Amino acid sequence: MDLQRRLHRLLAPLFLILLLSGAFLYNEALRTRFAEYRSVIRWIHLLAGMGFSLTFFANLPYCWQNRQGTGAGPNRAGLLLALLAVMATSVLSGLILVVFPYAGWSGPAINLIHTLHIGAAVASIWLVLPHLLHATRRRPQAKAPVAVTTKKQPNGQSRRGFLRYLLGGTLVAAAFGLWKWLGQQAANIKTETLAAFAQCNRMSPSPKPLPDSSPPKGGGYTGKFKVYKIEREIPCADSASWQFQIGGLVDKPMTLRWEDFLKLPRTVQVSDFHCVEGWSVYRITYEGVRLADLLNLVGVKPEARYVKFYSAERVYTDALSLEQTKLPDVMAAVLIDGGEIPSDLGGPVRLVVPQMFAYKAVKWLVGMELVAAPHKGYWEERGYPVDAWIKPQQNKGG
Repeated sequence: MDLQRRLHRLLAPLFLILLLSGAFLYNEALRTRFAEYRSVIRWIHLLAGMGFSLTFFANLPYCWQNRQGTGAGPNRAGLLLALLAVMATSVLSGLILVVFPYAGWSGPAINLIHTLHIGAAVASIWLVLPHLLHATRRRPQAKAPVAVTTKKQPNGQSRRGFLRYLLGGTLVAAAFGLWKWLGQQAANIKTETLAAFAQCNRMSPSPKPLPDSSPPKGGGYTGKFKVYKIEREIPCADSASWQFQIGGLVDKPMTLRWEDFLKLPRTVQVSDFHCVEGWSVYRITYEGVRLADLLNLVGVKPEARYVKFYSAERVYTDALSLEQTKLPDVMAAVLIDGGEIPSDLGGPVRLVVPQMFAYKAVKWLVGMELVAAPHKGYWEERGYPVDAWIKPQQNKGG
């Protein structure tokens, strides 16, 4: 029994770690301010979640034996059953979010799972806090036993208390999930426009959209972008100083100014955007220069095996195999849904790699270097896979 009590007391610090790390991963300002530690905190969240889940389920027999409790706290049987439902939702949704980058799942269902996971976290706060406050309240020391008669709580009152907690928790989770679902998933609801994002770039002339870009042949993207950056300030570009360099193992190293880059042949495609953290944006119309065309322009030496990409955000690099860069939907985009790419979303030029998770799609793209040896990018150095295929069966050429 002593071991069970110790395990029970362990739930509170684990729950606190889960809340703090989860808030960090969910909150945009915190994610950005401490981007260097995002991968570490993600692992802390995963390990704390596993520890909390194992401890919680190991304690169920002990909790059930003591479900009636003492004092004026909430009805423990009802609280335990409600917590069990919330925990099952949280664990199952968390497991899906952990494995989905490696299982090739995508689409609105993953966004819904992400919403359910966050909704379960909100419901767990509502359910657990009263219990923690009651459990940690100081109680008077025991005195000599005195014969007392206690009123037994009527079953009806106990049942009503349980139903109130269960219904309240369900309503909190459902309302939160519905709000997120309507805001991000409903195909006919536009959650934002490009005007929602900051644009500090000053590029002249502006790219003239091809007919398929304006109006966008994808019909306008659906979903909601989250803004990620590593350094504190988003890089801002102007056409007078902007350059795009291609070097390394090439026959003709090249430096392109903005006007030169706009003269290159461009194509239009409709692609989805999948973040490894579980959210997506659908039917984005991109216009840009295919990387295969850029490589043909400079000529690739036989010893080249990989292409390393450079961002104006200096610490942000990544790489693709030479074969991966030749996929027909890999491009250096200059327009999104017929408009300039906002600086918040990686403009004026960003890499687009639709078949991989978006951390491979380098933002604020300013250069490419062909190299013979593999290169681990910023996020791969922090634990993400080098080959970030959304669907494993597409893993060809790398």
